[in-house]
Amino acid sequence: MTDRQPQILVVDDMGNWRALLRTILESEGYAVYTAARFSEAMTLLQERTFHVAVLDVRLIDADPANIDGLYLRGKINTHWGKTRTIVVTGYGALAREYGVSGFFEKSAFDSQNFREAVAMAVEAAEREASAQQS
Repeated sequence: MTDRQPQILVVDDMGNWRALLRTILESEGYAVYTAARFSEAMTLLQERTFHVAVLDVRLIDADPANIDGLYLRGKINTHWGKTRTIVVTGYGALAREYGVSGFFEKSAFDSQNFREAVAMAVEAAEREASAQQS
């Protein structure tokens, strides 16, 4: 993962949040890919390797079977274990209920803390990739 610009996936059904997160992350030098839907995110995950996935809890194509950002987080952890996940949500109580200990509330979003969390996640992903190559 260290041979190229860090790759970040942003999954949020709200266009204004996707745009904001893209702007913040691109200003930090990351290559950013965005998805508005679970299905779009799955396609991107199958096509690319990401250092970090930034996920919203509720997605526009979520269904009663809980196919949402938390379900996507589980898929990423199972199938793309090297990709770190960060949750940014307007549903903090729901995130806590499902055991997400570190997340960012949209209503109290702090861009500097978010930048730092992403940088730490990228570093962890690169360290893991480096250790596996050794």
